[in-house]
Amino acid sequence: MLNFLKRKKFRGANELFSSGKIFEAKDKELYNILKKIASKPIPTETTRHREIIRALIILTIKGNRDQRHANRLNFFLSIFIIILSTLTLKLTIEQTNYAEIQSRSDRIKEANSRTRAIEYCKQNQDSPDSGLAYTATGEPAPCSEVLKLK
Repeated sequence: MLNFLKRKKFRGANELFSSGKIFEAKDKELYNILKKIASKPIPTETTRHREIIRALIILTIKGNRDQRHANRLNFFLSIFIIILSTLTLKLTIEQTNYAEIQSRSDRIKEANSRTRAIEYCKQNQDSPDSGLAYTATGEPAPCSEVLKLK
């Protein structure tokens, strides 16, 4: 029969515990040992204590393996989150710079309009329309208000 078709025989609990190889046993072997402990009747009190201790050891080993796996997963997820946060911060800074550059021409136009309005209002102090408007209402601002901006 071909080697890959043979079922690998699981080592017994006595062999694993007596040789100290229980800590190196595969999860499937640990599962089978627990299944046997849980399903077979235990004849004596001494055997019962031994089987309970073995079950506790197996459950501890499985718990430690699961904990190590969870710790590794948490570590990699933390690294991923740090990288993602750094990338997000970089893109946010870049977007802020683009918004600042985009609004620069509007601010220059606003400053030029304000300067023209102030120059106009210096010559026409009583004019009701300075060429500027209130942002809240859209009504024209009188020169008396514009001259207060200096």
